Amino acid sequence: MSSHKVHVEFPSRILIVGFGSIGQGILPLILRHVGVPPERVSIVTADERGRAVAAEFGVKLICETLTRQSFRRVLNPLLGRGDFLLNVSVDVASIALIKLCWEKGAMYLDTCIEPWPGGYTDPTVPAARRTNLCAARGGVALRPGNARAPTAVAHAWRKPGPRVAPCETGAADIATDTAPTPQPAIARRLGRSCAAPRREGDPHRRARHTGVARAQGAERVRQHLVGRWLRQ
Repeated sequence: MSSHKVHVEFPSRILIVGFGSIGQGILPLILRHVGVPPERVSIVTADERGRAVAAEFGVKLICETLTRQSFRRVLNPLLGRGDFLLNVSVDVASIALIKLCWEKGAMYLDTCIEPWPGGYTDPTVPAARRTNLCAARGGVALRPGNARAPTAVAHAWRKPGPRVAPCETGAADIATDTAPTPQPAIARRLGRSCAAPRREGDPHRRARHTGVARAQGAERVRQHLVGRWLRQ
């Protein structure tokens, strides 16, 4: 019997789009903390790299690249009313998936709004229309008239999010260790939590090491990301 806490019982299906490092890392967490059996979880991904991980947990994996022309054909049989689509892919338009979910009565969550391939790099499109901000505004524009649509959350791992705190802490350490004096402008951009000075005697205060190499600072960021969060 598992000792892990199940936070919610989910009676419908979960569809994961994309199965790279984030998808492979989050699948066991879903099965551990969400009351859903593996047979009600499906994965659609563009390559075979995660097939062994999916098989280990008994989850169906469909290897097919989603395009403007194919995404409805591939995803329609896997989505219905009350289901949940978790998008951790790249080069699959988030807005297209949100609209499909609403049509099917399914909920939606992603880590960052994505366009179709070329959305950020096509030189024939003005630069102002190729930014992540422009894509995010496209998501906000979906709100009017859809107040009763199923929940759709985009940019869930943007600030605030589970990776922001260790990144900001590590970045603040780098700025402190590689500059003779703290840079107020940098501190402001990193956020109030990172900018707050630690007092002498604070048990969480880090020792100051002058002249720490940038590589060590980068390693500190990596340790925060991998050690502090992925172990949980």
